[in-house]
Amino acid sequence: MIDCTLFTDNLHAMSILDFFLSPTKKKGKSHLKNLMIMAMADGVLDDNEYQFLKNIASKYEISHNEVDKLKLLIQKKNNFDIDSNIHRFDQIFDLVKMMMADNHIDARELKMCKVFAVKTGFSSTIVDELVDTIIQNITIGNNLEETKKRLYFLIK
Repeated sequence: MIDCTLFTDNLHAMSILDFFLSPTKKKGKSHLKNLMIMAMADGVLDDNEYQFLKNIASKYEISHNEVDKLKLLIQKKNNFDIDSNIHRFDQIFDLVKMMMADNHIDARELKMCKVFAVKTGFSSTIVDELVDTIIQNITIGNNLEETKKRLYFLIK
């Protein structure tokens, strides 16, 4: 079998089969890539982080094999993939959950999360409060929708 994957300098793995993927799966791959970058910001992808990635991947019908291939690509070059069609708050919420998956918030992960929030369009003046409030909400067990309600004034 021939591997048709092409590697570009902006960390996209493109296969001929990618042209036939559903828009949902394409968005899922973009989102998963961002989560993977966050998970690997501290240099380690631990079991909790990997399990979280697999759970997200399954929502988008992305195989464990595809997750592993993505990990190899990200190890070569870190670069956020911003897809304006993906709900940016949902991505940041998942990024914060990924950052917290190993029960330790690494300074590099926190910095990357805040950079990502700005790159997706959140004002740099609210990013600290946004990320800190998401961390607090996740810590007390609030889910995505509960957290959105609490942060409505920041994300409207």
